[in-house]
Amino acid sequence: MESKNTTTTKLLKWLFIISLLLPGLSYGSILNAEYWTGATYGIVVLILGWFGIFQYLFSWYANPLLALAIRSINNGNFVKASWYSLISFVLGLQAIFMQIFGKQCKIFISTGTNVWDGHYEKINGCLTLSFIDSSTNYTLSIGYYVWLLAIVSTLVVSVSNLIKKPDATVINASI
Repeated sequence: MESKNTTTTKLLKWLFIISLLLPGLSYGSILNAEYWTGATYGIVVLILGWFGIFQYLFSWYANPLLALAIRSINNGNFVKASWYSLISFVLGLQAIFMQIFGKQCKIFISTGTNVWDGHYEKINGCLTLSFIDSSTNYTLSIGYYVWLLAIVSTLVVSVSNLIKKPDATVINASI
């Protein structure tokens, strides 16, 4: 029989996997087919997202912390899991803040004729690699929100277990 932690971590992993199969970013207007230019699925964002650091986008770095949090929950170390998932949540929120406050640095590689020549340029106050097309706006899509739900679920599971078993968790944290 599987432990409760193993079952919980399997569900958290599946939630993350589902987010990879859904569109994470959409370009153009979803509501108007004339302006719809496409989407980037979560798996592509996972593979290429670490490039965001060059544009001060750190949301992708929530992924390794989410993996560490899920592993810590599986091992019964809820103190570490709580910290990892909390930091992961804060990093994950950066994409929403970037969109709300209008500092959208474009994070996709253009399929047009732009070729990276090794130079940087400022576009809308964002330091941007010159091969990135700045003419298309992106919006966060369903995959992003499912990914954020996986992070929030991990945070809730780790904190609720920490509250239920505070003594056992402190002992596990020192190991």
